[in-house]
Amino acid sequence: MEIPVLFVVGPTASGKSALALELAERTNGEIVSCDSRQIYRHMPIGTAAPTNCELERIRHHFVAELEPDQPFSAFDFFIEGRKRIAEIRKRDKPVIVAGGSGLYFSALKNGISDIPADTEIRNKLLIRLENEGNEKLFDELKEIDPQAAASRDSTKTQRVIRALEVWYASGKTMTWWQEHDKPEPFPFPYLCAGLAPDREDLYKRINTRVLDMVGAGLKKEVQTLLEKGFTSQTNALKTVGYEEYFPFFRDEYDENRVIELIQRNSRHYAKRQMTWFKKDSDVVWFNPSEPETSESVFNFWMG
Repeated sequence: MEIPVLFVVGPTASGKSALALELAERTNGEIVSCDSRQIYRHMPIGTAAPTNCELERIRHHFVAELEPDQPFSAFDFFIEGRKRIAEIRKRDKPVIVAGGSGLYFSALKNGISDIPADTEIRNKLLIRLENEGNEKLFDELKEIDPQAAASRDSTKTQRVIRALEVWYASGKTMTWWQEHDKPEPFPFPYLCAGLAPDREDLYKRINTRVLDMVGAGLKKEVQTLLEKGFTSQTNALKTVGYEEYFPFFRDEYDENRVIELIQRNSRHYAKRQMTWFKKDSDVVWFNPSEPETSESVFNFWMG
């Protein structure tokens, strides 16, 4: 019987990577990272990327493959991810797709429209963002494409700018493209396992992970990225764990405040992740706080 692709999803710090590694070792499989930040180099601590030892034990895909200023979108992941999965399966290896990026998960599993892109327009919008602020651009999107605006957060400027870019590049809204350019369904059998710890346990895991990251040298990692010429405007660094350090390096607050903010923002991010994944009826949920979770997921996967 053909082994289905296994998606392992859930909020940050829920144990997805450890479970995926255990399952991959058990089945001689390979892991496809479904994390929009782990694909970038120089960011292993803040993205909780697999360690060098783990990378030697099990082959991972989409880990440390690009520089932080190289563009890589959900559509790119949709195309390249399906291609990699096909290649892995040709080698008769089980595939575990693991990560917490809801948009990447949806793009890979459900497909995503081939929506136009225009770098020149995007750069102009980024300049406008710098000069006019995110609320002005968000108000503009609400007038142009109210449906797209309703599904976006004004502070998540990348998605707002992307929707405006599509409008100015094509004369059609993001909503129109999503309705008229239907993507291909996932071409392989699959199952989706979600990890949902108890809230108290999840928050404890998040707080501990942040302390571990700081202890492992997160501040130095951010400083090195800045020394390499990357900035707070580099898209890859517009994420929890990095954004909070930029004011620190401007002497706006101390590192204790950085830690508090990363912990708080990580908890907020975890809530948004759960909201996203809970909407997907394909996901069967497991509680990693309970014993034998890995065995339960293995049996779910292998039948």
